[in-house]
Amino acid sequence: MNRLSKLLGKFRLVPLLWTARRERPVPVQLWEMLTLRFGPGRLGASEYYKYGLYKGRFTSTERSRFAGWRMEAELDRQLNAGSWLGVTTDKLIQYSVFRGLGIPTPEVRAVYHPSGRFFGPARQLHTPAELAAFLREGMPYPFFSKPAHGSFGRGSFGAARHLAGPDEIELLSGERMPMMEFVAQCRPRDGVYPWQSGYLFQDYVTPHPATAAICGPRLSSLRLIVMVPDAGPRLFRAIWKIPTGANMVDNFDRGMLGNLVARVDPETGRILRVIGGSGVGKREVRTHPDTGRSFEGFAIPEWDRVRALCLQAATIFPALRLQFWDIALGAEGPVVLEVNIGGNLDGPQQVADSGVLDADLEAFRGQLAQRYPDYA
Repeated sequence: MNRLSKLLGKFRLVPLLWTARRERPVPVQLWEMLTLRFGPGRLGASEYYKYGLYKGRFTSTERSRFAGWRMEAELDRQLNAGSWLGVTTDKLIQYSVFRGLGIPTPEVRAVYHPSGRFFGPARQLHTPAELAAFLREGMPYPFFSKPAHGSFGRGSFGAARHLAGPDEIELLSGERMPMMEFVAQCRPRDGVYPWQSGYLFQDYVTPHPATAAICGPRLSSLRLIVMVPDAGPRLFRAIWKIPTGANMVDNFDRGMLGNLVARVDPETGRILRVIGGSGVGKREVRTHPDTGRSFEGFAIPEWDRVRALCLQAATIFPALRLQFWDIALGAEGPVVLEVNIGGNLDGPQQVADSGVLDADLEAFRGQLAQRYPDYA
């Protein structure tokens, strides 16, 4: 069945191959896909179209700088010590470290886990009945909930209020859900650990007025990619994840959710470009589709503070040489949501129309490989 699914997936590329022939003859496309698959970025065929590499404006050198999902895993293997994996995959461990060092994070009010994970003053909830009772009477609204172990915003919810009469949760999207149905959703998939480490319930971060004026009353965050050489961390790439519609998370996720992504100048925090969609459907966006507000001339509020917070926090994890930080733009200043390794490179590459395997990253990798054989 798995092989059949993969085969059918290849057939789904045929319409893309045919559409792109206007830019690139079919034999040339096939040759480029083959060379890129075995090139430095290890791009798959679908990624060739996702990044629009069939277009004539790209040189062969520029195409070779795009990193595919296989290369994302290789960069992680090369640059990040596997023994440090736990601090980036379990959000409770992260928050424990951040709290101890005074790094601003959302306040965790409760942890829902079968064996009752301890997290300071946060409530320990073991059963669906305990969680439902807490959400009716103990949890301040609005709140945000998410798996302790998760990615791409999957399984995350923003709740606006509890409706006591019908015993429903009203989500930030406006959708209403019966209490016990909501509780049933708050259970991560089974994994190595019970419930894959549990579910967190935390205060909702009020968005900064400057971003709320653009996006409406939705929280948005930055994805900051940091390289950590021996001389100290430095910012490599920066994007702003822009929520739209009724989405409760701001993840770009290959443009599939309808959200937007902006390229941010790492030095000034100014917005350089905003896009929506992906591949043949990618488009440049000049105004927010919900508010009509223009992105032109916009700069990330308190950028110097955001940048300083990120670079300071990056020093906490010296064995992680390539870090992916999510920092929310809150009304009271930047708030760290999490740090990741093996992070997704889709948004930064799509919005810039350029790959991350540039001279800067290659020099960094070469320096580490020369000084530390384990990084080779």
